[in-house]
Amino acid sequence: MGLKRAGAVLGMKGGILNRTVHVGAKSSTSAELSGNAYARIAAALAAWTRAATGISQNTAALAFPIPTGDYAAAATRAALYSAATGGNELWDEALVAVKAAPKSGAVFRFPAGMVKVSIVGGAITAAGSKAAQEEGLVSGNRWLTLHTSAPGTTGANQAGAAIALPANGTIFSDHPSPGSGKYSVRNNTLISTGVLMADLADTTHVALRDAASGGAVLWSDAYDNDPSDPAVGDTFTFAANMLIIGFDID
Repeated sequence: MGLKRAGAVLGMKGGILNRTVHVGAKSSTSAELSGNAYARIAAALAAWTRAATGISQNTAALAFPIPTGDYAAAATRAALYSAATGGNELWDEALVAVKAAPKSGAVFRFPAGMVKVSIVGGAITAAGSKAAQEEGLVSGNRWLTLHTSAPGTTGANQAGAAIALPANGTIFSDHPSPGSGKYSVRNNTLISTGVLMADLADTTHVALRDAASGGAVLWSDAYDNDPSDPAVGDTFTFAANMLIIGFDID
């Protein structure tokens, strides 16, 4: 998977690729190449192409500086960092094909399509994975919808109108991690349908969507406890801290 905690934070509210990231080469999960004029490569959103649902790959070759000496180890992994030096590691993954240890004076690059970035886990859908990469899962304009059974990826079984959420993810705050391999946010205020003007069927699931009508499902989950059937005049609510949206991370 390759997602790091700092990347999960950006994926929620910022979009990992929707900024200048810095692509690095690693010889192992813990060792980045160094010396011999090595430097990370700056890459903006335009440097990436959607390869498949929820997966982005480098559009063109990513060229590192020509080595001034022989490297002792091969490049086996690619990583994304928040800065040209230091900074936070956002993501890393094994390369599609291992690059032999770069030699002095030789071309050292990742060919087009070699670096594939994907974000999964925490009930995130494929569309949610793409949103996390390019715009931030809970940022921008988002809506909640209620469903009488699992909504799938298209928002099936919706009951009632979508609930508009404040823009830019302002109602979502960090949630204490349930484990070292998780990162999540939760709603910091009550979310309400308002007074219902019609009966709703018994709902069992909630979904996060990217449009008020016909939007893609970015995340969905079943209720922990099924509420009573909402009727005319009722107000259906999610109390503060009830919705927990998360990623699995390395």
